[in-house]
This record gives sequence, structure tokens and C-alpha cells, in this order.
Amino acid sequence: MKTVLSFLFLFLGVFSISSDKAQLVRDYIAAGNTNTFSEVAPFLDAGYKELFIDGSEEVKNLAHLQEMMAWRKVMQSQIELLDIKSKGDTVVTTEKHQNLLDSYLKRMPRTFKIKYVVEAGKIQQALIDTVPGYGQILRSNGEKLMAFHTYCHKNNLNVDFSRKPEGARSVLEALEQYSKR
Repeated sequence: MKTVLSFLFLFLGVFSISSDKAQLVRDYIAAGNTNTFSEVAPFLDAGYKELFIDGSEEVKNLAHLQEMMAWRKVMQSQIELLDIKSKGDTVVTTEKHQNLLDSYLKRMPRTFKIKYVVEAGKIQQALIDTVPGYGQILRSNGEKLMAFHTYCHKNNLNVDFSRKPEGARSVLEALEQYSKR
């Protein structure tokens, strides 16, 4: 009987810790939708980074994330949580990402499977993978983005495509003009 009770308490404890980690990631995503760095920072370890499955970096460190969050705020980036699973120190989500660039260019939202590593109550890193069909979405979205780039070039629009807030503002101004063509 003691063995059964011990196992039950251990199971419930592990489940509770896993669900706490899943809730931490849910809260992080909700905070991320404010596009305000100060809202997401409490969820992240000082060494936080985001990597694609191929090893390329999306976010190098917290300073880089802060800069990208400012861009995301201008572009009104949003994440929709489609699925979440938690096991041990890992929380795996399926997320749909979109922003004003997608709206103006009528691009399809991008869906990713993201593995968050959570230790000591903080997200250490995010490992980003694509889902089936991503290549087709990427091609279609790329064609629409190239048409926009061509329009900007032909119309001598001074657009800064950097991931900085001033770059996002220049892209947004050009998108507004592009949508009226």
C-alpha cells in the first residue's frame, strides 16, 4: 500500500511540475502577444536564445529579443497557441505566427512546433521546427514579399527591412501605400 501511495504522490508531483511548466509557457506566449519586452523578460533565463532546428539563430540573447520585440510591436505580431504538451523540462507547442506584413500582403500565417526548455522556473531556450506544409507556405509568402520588394524598388520607396522599430515603421508606411495601388 505504501508503495502504491508513494508512486501516486510521485506521479502527481511530476504531473504538477510538468503542468506548471506548460502554464509558464502559456503565460509567456500571452505576455509575448503584448509585444512588450518587460512583459516577457520575467519568464526568461538570462542566457535565453531561440534556435531553428538547423542551428541557425532567430534570437541570440535577451538584448536581441528586446530589439525584435520593438519591431514586433510596430508590426502587431501575434501568436496563437494551437497545442501544448509538457514532459519533464520540455514543453512542446504548436504555434501560429502572424503580423501586419501578413495581413497587408495576404500571406498565410506561419505555423511552428517549438520546444521550450524550462529549468528553475525560467525558459532557457526555444528550439523552432517547421510543420508539414511549411515549405509551400514559405514559397507562397516569399512570392508575395518579393512582389512588395519590387514595388518598393520601382517606386523609390526608402524602406528599411531591418528588424528594428524604425525599420518596421518604414515597412508599414510602404505597406499602406502598396495596399492602395
